[in-house]
Amino acid sequence: MVFSKPCGPCGGSGQVRSTVCTTCAGVQVEVRTEPLTIATPAGLADGARVRVAAMGHAGRSGGEPGVSTSRCMSSRNPLFRREGDDLHLVVPVAIHEAALGTRFEVPSLEGLARVRVPPGTQSGQRFRLRERGRGRRSATAVRGDLVHRGAGRAPRRCSMNDRRSSCASSAASTVRM
Repeated sequence: MVFSKPCGPCGGSGQVRSTVCTTCAGVQVEVRTEPLTIATPAGLADGARVRVAAMGHAGRSGGEPGVSTSRCMSSRNPLFRREGDDLHLVVPVAIHEAALGTRFEVPSLEGLARVRVPPGTQSGQRFRLRERGRGRRSATAVRGDLVHRGAGRAPRRCSMNDRRSSCASSAASTVRM
């Protein structure tokens, strides 16, 4: 981040003992680049501005520093897609698991979340985990949801014999990403 601070040798006056300051050339400020760590609140949208007091340009003649404003940009996550406060995740589901139903774990912001896929699940069907999505700015506001969509195709109905087959035993608890 680039901002200006009062010149150290002349104290922001622009002069050092009746001569012009060599560091700031009489301008009264010295432009410096310093790393700055800003704590951002949860739930900021892309392009939101964060205001940091007393970190802006220096005031003239040793005045108070101004306010710095930073624009926030979030990086893309390879697993989640964001829509408002909700996070969307595509989960691969095998055909036999979608037909017979299964339980597995999916990644969430807090770690792994347990998901139940009912028998007869179709490709593209969405399941919602309440309050597992992106946080909101207000401390009292409810968080967004984690929506996962099953990717696969299965028949709508299956017989009890199909459910008892070895496919049911292969639908063990696994982590999907």
